[in-house]
Amino acid sequence: MQLATLFSPDGAHLVCAGSSGHVHVWDVEQVLLRTAAGANPAVCTSFAAHGNAIYSLQFVTVKGQQLLVTGGDTDIAGWAWPLEACAGGGAPTPAFRLEHPRSTGLRGSVGALAECNALAFDPKSGLLFTAAGDSNAYAWDLGTGLLARTFSGHDGYLHCVAARPYASQIVTGSEDGTARLWDVRSTGSAAILRPPGESCGWCACAEVDATEDWLVCGWGAGVLTTWSLTAQTCTAAMPTGAPPQQLRFGAHSQSSVLSVGAEPIIYEWSLSGSLVQRITCASTSLFGVDSSTALREGGLIAVCGNAPQVQLFDATVGVVVSEVDTSE
Repeated sequence: MQLATLFSPDGAHLVCAGSSGHVHVWDVEQVLLRTAAGANPAVCTSFAAHGNAIYSLQFVTVKGQQLLVTGGDTDIAGWAWPLEACAGGGAPTPAFRLEHPRSTGLRGSVGALAECNALAFDPKSGLLFTAAGDSNAYAWDLGTGLLARTFSGHDGYLHCVAARPYASQIVTGSEDGTARLWDVRSTGSAAILRPPGESCGWCACAEVDATEDWLVCGWGAGVLTTWSLTAQTCTAAMPTGAPPQQLRFGAHSQSSVLSVGAEPIIYEWSLSGSLVQRITCASTSLFGVDSSTALREGGLIAVCGNAPQVQLFDATVGVVVSEVDTSE
């Protein structure tokens, strides 16, 4: 089961990770060429990055070095990108490994490590943000590898985090049914966002657009909401057939939103709330989605879920152009 997928910043590679703790990397151009020739696309790199599930992926740049960051069940790891080839299929050496702080109890007892459910990066400050299962978000200084700040205030498990670098803010979404804006400089909660009307359940995913004017959140009751961050008001609501689990702004159109969830459907929405297209997928539950315009006119959409295939779709017409197999 693949839980996260991400195109590299140049769009040349597709990365996937999931419940086994393995990272898989494909050369996108080779995938498209081999599919066109009727051959099965081959993975170019695959290794065990964690001894447990990987829930999130993020590319960052630290001191001129590009890194792939993987957020797992007990730790967060950074890997120099492009990934080094290892003899015998072994794992490369991580640039860093981080663990969320453990809670302490009576008589010096120590709690379990909290998982990393989502990652976000602020290139201005060099801070990596993690959304943890202990209801906190954390900021890490990747230059030193030290914990820089803790954001506390949610009453439940965190599902997501998104960065708003030029406003010096992050957005977090929680099991407690709220999304929060935080001032990164003070760790104070700048605003609490709730969908209008009746409770919409937990906040499962959140994404800020490139202008930092718009926020889209996915809620457990099966709805997406668009927010004007300038006015901090909800401007549109988009119903889905099941709880959303991941969303991205489309690379092929910055005014479009891609969402996936506990159903075999990719939705593409406009920011105004109109449905642009629905695409049917092989997985009955989808966990990851990303898009890129680097190697195909009109763009590619990649999705992963509970099926062994990661599927690539033409973003313009919504048809499958390739599938890669993640079976180990």
